[in-house]
Amino acid sequence: MDVEIEKCNCNSDFPVVLQHQLTENALVCANCNLDKELELFASLKKEIANWNQSYNRIYEEWLETDNHIEELSNPLSNLNEKGLQVTTRLNTIIPAYYWLHIDEGKTFMKCPRC
Repeated sequence: MDVEIEKCNCNSDFPVVLQHQLTENALVCANCNLDKELELFASLKKEIANWNQSYNRIYEEWLETDNHIEELSNPLSNLNEKGLQVTTRLNTIIPAYYWLHIDEGKTFMKCPRC
Protein backbone atom coordinates (compact mmCIF):
# COMPACT_ATOMS: atom_id res chain seq x y z
CA MET A 1 0.00 0.00 0.00
CA ASP A 2 1.45 3.35 -1.07
CA VAL A 3 1.16 6.15 1.45
CA GLU A 4 0.91 9.67 0.09
CA ILE A 5 2.71 12.26 2.16
CA GLU A 6 0.93 15.56 2.62
CA LYS A 7 2.91 18.47 1.22
CA CYS A 8 2.97 22.05 2.41
CA ASN A 9 1.01 24.55 0.35
CA CYS A 10 1.82 27.57 2.52
CA ASN A 11 3.36 30.77 1.31
CA SER A 12 7.03 30.18 0.50
CA ASP A 13 8.05 32.92 2.99
CA PHE A 14 7.54 30.60 5.97
CA PRO A 15 10.76 29.16 7.42
CA VAL A 16 11.55 25.47 7.33
CA VAL A 17 12.39 23.19 10.23
CA LEU A 18 14.94 20.40 10.00
CA GLN A 19 13.05 17.69 11.82
CA HIS A 20 13.32 13.90 11.87
CA GLN A 21 10.86 12.49 9.34
CA LEU A 22 10.11 9.15 7.80
CA THR A 23 10.92 10.66 4.40
CA GLU A 24 14.43 11.51 3.18
CA ASN A 25 13.48 15.17 3.02
CA ALA A 26 13.27 15.87 6.81
CA LEU A 27 12.16 19.45 6.13
CA VAL A 28 8.80 20.69 7.32
CA CYS A 29 7.06 24.04 7.09
CA ALA A 30 7.27 26.05 10.32
CA ASN A 31 3.66 27.12 9.77
CA CYS A 32 1.77 23.89 8.99
CA ASN A 33 4.37 21.21 9.94
CA LEU A 34 3.85 19.44 6.61
CA ASP A 35 6.57 18.15 4.30
CA LYS A 36 8.28 21.10 2.56
CA GLU A 37 9.94 20.49 -0.79
CA LEU A 38 12.70 22.86 -1.84
CA GLU A 39 15.06 23.06 -4.75
CA LEU A 40 18.38 22.25 -3.08
CA PHE A 41 21.89 21.34 -4.15
CA ALA A 42 22.41 17.59 -4.36
CA SER A 43 25.11 17.79 -1.69
CA LEU A 44 22.73 19.49 0.76
CA LYS A 45 19.96 17.00 0.02
CA LYS A 46 22.45 14.21 0.75
CA GLU A 47 23.48 15.86 4.05
CA ILE A 48 19.83 16.12 5.07
CA ALA A 49 19.16 12.48 4.18
CA ASN A 50 22.31 11.30 6.00
CA TRP A 51 21.42 13.26 9.13
CA ASN A 52 17.86 11.94 9.01
CA GLN A 53 19.07 8.33 8.66
CA SER A 54 21.44 8.76 11.61
CA TYR A 55 18.69 10.32 13.67
CA ASN A 56 16.30 7.53 12.71
CA ARG A 57 18.75 4.82 13.85
CA ILE A 58 19.23 6.45 17.23
CA TYR A 59 15.53 7.26 17.59
CA GLU A 60 14.48 3.68 16.87
CA GLU A 61 17.01 2.38 19.40
CA TRP A 62 15.65 4.80 21.96
CA LEU A 63 12.08 3.61 21.30
CA GLU A 64 13.10 -0.05 21.64
CA THR A 65 15.52 0.15 24.59
CA ASP A 66 15.01 3.56 26.19
CA ASN A 67 18.73 4.24 25.62
CA HIS A 68 20.28 7.19 23.76
CA ILE A 69 17.98 9.90 25.13
CA GLU A 70 21.11 11.93 25.82
CA GLU A 71 22.14 11.76 22.15
CA LEU A 72 18.66 12.92 21.09
CA SER A 73 18.05 15.64 23.66
CA ASN A 74 21.51 17.05 24.39
CA PRO A 75 21.99 20.16 22.20
CA LEU A 76 25.76 19.46 22.19
CA SER A 77 25.57 15.80 21.05
CA ASN A 78 27.21 14.78 17.77
CA LEU A 79 23.80 14.08 16.22
CA ASN A 80 22.41 17.50 17.10
CA GLU A 81 25.65 19.21 16.14
CA LYS A 82 25.39 17.67 12.65
CA GLY A 83 21.75 18.76 12.43
CA LEU A 84 22.66 22.31 13.39
CA GLN A 85 25.41 22.35 10.75
CA VAL A 86 22.84 21.33 8.13
CA THR A 87 20.49 24.04 9.44
CA THR A 88 23.27 26.61 9.10
CA ARG A 89 23.69 25.64 5.44
CA LEU A 90 19.92 25.78 4.91
CA ASN A 91 19.87 29.32 6.35
CA THR A 92 21.90 30.52 3.37
CA ILE A 93 18.90 29.57 1.19
CA ILE A 94 15.82 30.00 3.40
CA PRO A 95 15.22 30.83 7.07
CA ALA A 96 15.60 27.50 8.87
CA TYR A 97 15.28 26.14 12.38
CA TYR A 98 16.36 22.93 14.04
CA TRP A 99 13.89 20.77 15.96
CA LEU A 100 15.43 19.47 19.18
CA HIS A 101 14.03 16.39 20.87
CA ILE A 102 13.19 17.29 24.46
CA ASP A 103 12.06 15.21 27.40
CA GLU A 104 8.36 15.35 28.12
CA GLY A 105 7.43 18.23 30.38
CA LYS A 106 10.70 20.11 29.82
CA THR A 107 10.59 23.59 28.32
CA PHE A 108 13.21 26.17 27.44
CA MET A 109 13.00 29.90 28.02
CA LYS A 110 15.98 30.54 25.74
CA CYS A 111 18.08 28.67 23.20
CA PRO A 112 19.34 25.48 24.90
CA ARG A 113 22.79 25.92 23.32
CA CYS A 114 23.17 29.48 24.55
